[in-house]
Amino acid sequence: MGIYFHTFDYTEEHIENIFFNPESILLRNVLEHKIKPALVDFPYALMRQLPFRIHEVSRVMREQEHIWWSRTDHLPSLSDLTSYFKDKLRSMEDALNGNVPQVLSFPFKISDYPEGDVWIEAKNDDNNPSKAIAAYFKSDNIVHTSHCVINNDYVEFQKDFQKHTFVFKEGDFYIFSQWRFVGNNFVNFKKSFPANNVMQGSPFSFNEMTDAWRIYDSLQESENQGHIIKRNVDKLFTEQELKKLPLHLKASLFFLSSVLDEKMKRKLQRNPIRFFEDAKNPISKKIGEFYMDAIKHK
Repeated sequence: MGIYFHTFDYTEEHIENIFFNPESILLRNVLEHKIKPALVDFPYALMRQLPFRIHEVSRVMREQEHIWWSRTDHLPSLSDLTSYFKDKLRSMEDALNGNVPQVLSFPFKISDYPEGDVWIEAKNDDNNPSKAIAAYFKSDNIVHTSHCVINNDYVEFQKDFQKHTFVFKEGDFYIFSQWRFVGNNFVNFKKSFPANNVMQGSPFSFNEMTDAWRIYDSLQESENQGHIIKRNVDKLFTEQELKKLPLHLKASLFFLSSVLDEKMKRKLQRNPIRFFEDAKNPISKKIGEFYMDAIKHK
């Protein structure tokens, strides 16, 4: 606890050499002093000026599960998680310092797909240290996609579940590190890639990737007897779909994009539904109502 309470002194001493982020500074102080982080199962709600009533606490606990920085991460309790948190810290600092681009695609060789590599796209999602990942590959000249995990040198396609994928730089190599449960064991799969073998951005066009998710969704829908699977990979309308929107909504989206800063503009383009759900500005909220109504009747 003495080391914990001297985090402010640690900050003063290292402020010139570290990225100023409160959580990462605290974690770096803990790790550098070789304190082994071990977690306990402790549900919580970030109330933030809301009344402390039972129904409000319950509602907030449900809602915060959709936000990466407040949701419950499924990690082992009372275990030494030093290696996990070292990867997480490096992934966060490299992203915030610009050492790792917003989107990287990693080539995995798989004999089942002779047409080329299976590319795993690792994307910065709202500065979450754990990257949003998806596998893309071509079969019969059509691009397909899937949620996935990695097992050493191969990719396993499966439905989405909680995993932690960190990307950071070591010299001329990118490190792709994934943590998840396999049975009752919390395991790590790590692979290094020469930087010149990793693609900045995505290997396929936006429309190819959008069509790939449509194919994936249709397969998921049929597997679940017509029940549509909701994902956090919704994207802004493609150009073809944009043409079908009402004129007032086209103008509103154009206006909104022109006044947003780069970070918020990326959030709108990456996941408009989440952008409008989180919107606080009255103008954004009103445009969000138009947008939700348009996709409801699309």
